[in-house]
Amino acid sequence: MLIWIVGIVSTLGLVGTIAACIVGPAVAIPIVSKVIGAVLKCKPCVAVLVAIALLFAGSLYGVHVESAKCDARIEKMRQAAEAARVDRDAEVKTDLEQTFKPQIAALAGERDALAEKVKQYAKRKPVSTSPAARACKLGDAAGLLQPSQPR
Repeated sequence: MLIWIVGIVSTLGLVGTIAACIVGPAVAIPIVSKVIGAVLKCKPCVAVLVAIALLFAGSLYGVHVESAKCDARIEKMRQAAEAARVDRDAEVKTDLEQTFKPQIAALAGERDALAEKVKQYAKRKPVSTSPAARACKLGDAAGLLQPSQPR
């Protein structure tokens, strides 16, 4: 008979057994009490139950406590990686500034010199043109041209 009871409990499971105790307590409670009594009298059964309880407790510990510790380690690693990224970016920035700032300053100086030339060129008044020069297709801009130098 014990095999039938264990078979029913294993088929129904823990929730099914609790439901059977709630729905039909007159039948289920004596059966469950016989099963529990038989299991507690059997030393290997108690050892197996203790092992199962320890495995269950270890599983809960692993899921909650060790998972939280692992998440904390991962977060610490992320923060260290972020700090390393900031340091690396600052180092690269200073290296780039040392390398290219003089070149940028030289180019800016050339730009300013050329801008000044353009301003001076724009301020020049066109040379007064004679009636013969007016016939030139360039019009008033003809006086702004400078003769090219031989090379």
